[in-house]
Amino acid sequence: MNAARACYRFPVAILFAALAIHSPAGTHAGQTRRSAERPLNQPVRANLGRDYGNLPLAFEPNLGQADGRVRFLARGGGMTAFFTDTETVMVLSRSRHAGEPAGLGREEALAGDVEQAVVRMKLENASRPRLATGFEKLPGISNYFIGNDPAKWRTNVPQYGRIQYQGVYPGIDVVWYGNQRRLEYDFVVAPGADPRQIQVAYEGAESLKLEANGDVALRTALGEVRQQKPRVYQVVGGKQVEVGARYAVVARNRVSFELARYDRKRELRIDPVVLVYSTYLGGINNDAANGIAVDAAGSAYIAGYAFSLDFPTQSPYQAQGYFNAFVTKLTPAGDALAYSTYLGGSNGDEAYGIAVDAAGSAYVTGGTGSTNFPTQSPFQATLQGGHDVFVTKLTPAGNALAYSTYLGGSADDYAYAIAVDTAGSAYVTGETPSTDFPTQSPYQGFLAGVNAFVTKLTPAGDALAYSTFLGGTFEDFGYGIAVDAAGSAYVTGMAMSNDFPTQSAYQAQFNGPRAPFVTKLTPAGNALAYSTFLGGGAYDQGHAIAVDAAGSAYVTGYTSSANFPTQSPYLAALQGIDVFVTKLTPAGNALAYSTYLGGSGDDYAFGIAVDAAGSAYVTGYTNSSNFPALSPYQTTYQGGPYDVFVTKLTPAGNALAYSTYLGGSGNDYGNGIAVDAAGSAYVTGYTGSNNFPTQSPYQASRAGGFDAFVAKLSEPGALSISGVSNAASGLAAIAPNAWVSIYGSNCMAAGFSDDWSKSISNGNLPTSLDGVSVSVGGMPAYVSYISPGQINILTPNVAAGSAPVTVTAPNGSTAQVTVTSQQFSPAFFPWPNGQPVATHLDYSWAAKNGTFAGAATVPAKPGEYIILWGTGFGPTTPAAPTGVTVPATTTYNAANAVSVTIGSATASVYGTALASGFAGLYQVVAMVPSTLSNGDYPLVATVGGVATATTTLTVHN
Repeated sequence: MNAARACYRFPVAILFAALAIHSPAGTHAGQTRRSAERPLNQPVRANLGRDYGNLPLAFEPNLGQADGRVRFLARGGGMTAFFTDTETVMVLSRSRHAGEPAGLGREEALAGDVEQAVVRMKLENASRPRLATGFEKLPGISNYFIGNDPAKWRTNVPQYGRIQYQGVYPGIDVVWYGNQRRLEYDFVVAPGADPRQIQVAYEGAESLKLEANGDVALRTALGEVRQQKPRVYQVVGGKQVEVGARYAVVARNRVSFELARYDRKRELRIDPVVLVYSTYLGGINNDAANGIAVDAAGSAYIAGYAFSLDFPTQSPYQAQGYFNAFVTKLTPAGDALAYSTYLGGSNGDEAYGIAVDAAGSAYVTGGTGSTNFPTQSPFQATLQGGHDVFVTKLTPAGNALAYSTYLGGSADDYAYAIAVDTAGSAYVTGETPSTDFPTQSPYQGFLAGVNAFVTKLTPAGDALAYSTFLGGTFEDFGYGIAVDAAGSAYVTGMAMSNDFPTQSAYQAQFNGPRAPFVTKLTPAGNALAYSTFLGGGAYDQGHAIAVDAAGSAYVTGYTSSANFPTQSPYLAALQGIDVFVTKLTPAGNALAYSTYLGGSGDDYAFGIAVDAAGSAYVTGYTNSSNFPALSPYQTTYQGGPYDVFVTKLTPAGNALAYSTYLGGSGNDYGNGIAVDAAGSAYVTGYTGSNNFPTQSPYQASRAGGFDAFVAKLSEPGALSISGVSNAASGLAAIAPNAWVSIYGSNCMAAGFSDDWSKSISNGNLPTSLDGVSVSVGGMPAYVSYISPGQINILTPNVAAGSAPVTVTAPNGSTAQVTVTSQQFSPAFFPWPNGQPVATHLDYSWAAKNGTFAGAATVPAKPGEYIILWGTGFGPTTPAAPTGVTVPATTTYNAANAVSVTIGSATASVYGTALASGFAGLYQVVAMVPSTLSNGDYPLVATVGGVATATTTLTVHN
């Protein structure tokens, strides 16, 4: 029952060059998603989830569906690519179509007013012929029913995640793959091979330009094909060592690589930060985004204010407005609005902070001067002063209010940040000069000067759980807030009061004239867990705060103090006005690290986020031409005078993971940042640049004076998980001792794969392959197969309920998603045609007449016992041990009865047991009802009240 999987190892160094197609997205109407052929002990999931980026480009071998010169073809991102022995032909289309080019490289319109442009890529002086091979078979097929001649139809065309051409130059291969719907390629350079052999020529482009940021831009009639600046490094002693690299234009249409000296015995990689999407968002006037949040599906939520009457709306709660707050949710791809709404009254409303809960409800705060600001089930129904705080919770659809309330006293009150806990309680901070600002169970019940406030609302929003002043006798402002799993609020901002309250402080002394503060309140809000100043002797300001699972607070802002406290810094000395990034220990009385970040100009930070590994992500804006850059998307300062920056620090805080400019020739400001479980950063702010970088945008151009922007950046080398499912059914629910497939990216080095065939010792299954390990529900799983995009595991005895699935890579990076575990998750492994994998009792294949793996297949007969092969059928008697192959000396029968129906008839089930010599693989022995005639019949099995997906069994006497 074991079919071979082709594994190809490359003892090579790897040189990556990313090619990104900037054109409208498109799909092929003839493509369907079905089960792929798979070996039983290396299962592949039947369909992909819907998270962003998990629908990769699919590479199809040419089985007659295209010109005979084509070896493989791929579609996606408004582009069809044809791969021949001598060139790659990229056909860009302005709109979607379901047709196929009649001839290779056809440039005229296919139908109607569809326009196309063609770019041809050739490797100059390359070797021929070349062996082209598909790898990482995807769970999909393509069918072509073109014309009325069935002989010309093509069905069950397989799809692959990547293709490889071997020996394009001596010692050099090229691998093509899809990354977030873009076509990319890697040159794979063996140790000792010469990368100077590589020359890439382009035909069909109107121009080729080496841009100031190091990218190569190919201009076409329909858009731009961009090859990003190479980032090259080698791993030495577990750390990345940069190698200088750039493109060189060697002819009008031809480029090569120029590399600095490197160790030719070590692996060489190019791994740039990728702009996944970036879009303008705005109307004809000035619009700005201040806050951003991201949900588990990768949808970004943005809040700010709009002066434009034509700010884009979609399924809005409030369709019209002017100088109102706005709340926008983007789809995971970033190229469409899930919803977008104005929020406000008639006298000026601004949103500054946004948070999102697990259900997708957005919580927004800011300030309003409107007496008619919309309220719903409010704690405070009317405006109390000239300007009040508002706190609003939108329903997940964004077209209704769950609650909305004023919050304020008789003076002018402002809120700047919001957080939400797992129970749905919102935490808000800001500033108030109101002596009658509402308090409840406060730590500080009186206004001492102009003070910060911290308020927690109940989940219904109609009452205060607590509300307290926080400050001294001068002026103090709360700018950032976070909340931990225990319900403790962490606040940062700016203190101008030398008597600002401190407790168990790292820095008890106010050094003035302005100092950041970091305060942690107890869950009841009526006491300080700790409170500390953080600053030097000049002007310093805290603006944003995040907290990790251990309770360490991460704070950012800006400083002009040469004596700002540092600890294990990335940058130890002040350069100008610099950003600071500080991590406090959980007790708050010591620094885990603290560093300057900036160049010789002025640098300001306004947003911070932290991932599960403890890496801090920071954004703001800079006019430093020498702001630190590492693996940048955008290498150079664009002017304006300010550009956005996005920086990721390593968990120790003493090095950059990456750092990039993001901007155009106008003024660009970064105000907020969020990070998802895969480590992608989501950034928002506003821009006055006509040439702000965009990628797969919802709105491709600036509409007004300032527009909001939303950008998502990721590291191609970062480990991520896009889905987890039962390996046979493709369904999300998993079960103990069952086969599961995990899908993602960068699960191991590109071009490699491995299985456990050499790692099983005395029947014991490995929990790690090549340093890749997986835990399910906190217990180690048994890893059977790994590739860059897929991991197959056998689950441990995970309990029913929510179960975190954590993948750990050899470099120690992790990615985690949460799935549902249930006692039963039955499924039969399917053939490509949808039939269940079945055998006769002699273990020959029971399927439609044909062959598989060189053996004949014969249909099941009426009255015959057959064996159906599956997984997830629940506990056994006796209880099967986990992590070992099933010994032949013991029979592990399913503890719960299994029923099978074929057609409308009930099949007699002889028994269900784990297969001898395997793990997690069940044999269901059932008799085909003798009453059935020849034909195809639906087959369903049920155990513990849970049914398998319906498959089809061919019966023939």
